[in-house]
Amino acid sequence: MSSHSLALACSLVSACSFHLGAVGTVDDGGATVDAAVEDVLDAAMCAAPIVIDDSFENTDLATTGPQSIGDGFAAVTNNTGNGTSAELAGGGLEIRTSNNTPPQAPAHGAASNTSFVFNPAGMTVRLEVLAADTPIWNGIALGLQSNKATIDGAGGSLVLRIRGQGTNPLNVDMGNQATYATPLGLQPYDEAELADGFIVTWSLGASSWSYVVEGLRDGGASLTDAGSYRAGETPADVLDATVHLGIHIQGNPNDMNPRSLRVKRVTLWDGTCP
Repeated sequence: MSSHSLALACSLVSACSFHLGAVGTVDDGGATVDAAVEDVLDAAMCAAPIVIDDSFENTDLATTGPQSIGDGFAAVTNNTGNGTSAELAGGGLEIRTSNNTPPQAPAHGAASNTSFVFNPAGMTVRLEVLAADTPIWNGIALGLQSNKATIDGAGGSLVLRIRGQGTNPLNVDMGNQATYATPLGLQPYDEAELADGFIVTWSLGASSWSYVVEGLRDGGASLTDAGSYRAGETPADVLDATVHLGIHIQGNPNDMNPRSLRVKRVTLWDGTCP
């Protein structure tokens, strides 16, 4: 992209000032746009206000860096593991399950220190994953959780799950903490694609939801689904007055091998995005 093209792109979107402090030099000879410029254009794709945007570029999970918005994250668990493990390493957030004794299935993750009120007009979450091991059961979960301290504690949650071994087939589905066994939809994915990362864009409205997952199907096809909540399971029904954004992975209680999830960036918009 030339500097002229970048300037034009910035003139077309109101959010292009985001991350500009880290933009590198781009010349007219077709030099590659650096990652910071790509982040600028990514953020500009949605005009809704940003609630959380964490690139995990700091050294402390609880403190955001100069390119991030929000109050950082805290390590959380489902209380079946041996402590928690969520830390910043290698240019991202790394979540690791504990090496656990069967039959416990440890789930570890990070929940936002920032709390927010669900917007019934819609909210959108985008999760960029660098790499992931194959999870077990409830898998890799991206969710809005009422209880910050534990993944499935008191209060309700809405969760988009990339389910792992123990669910046949491996699939992506949407639901809440009380309906893990009866998901709203099933979309199979290719297990081998977890290793080189993927991107999830998830939109939640007052009565309906939709998602797009890029990078989890061999050949490059996107994985998409949309639908309505069941009666009594809308955000207004299941979420508390304030909620947190959570990212989790569940380990395998049968093989004693920890599972890891490496996240590059997570963004939450107070509105729907294209």
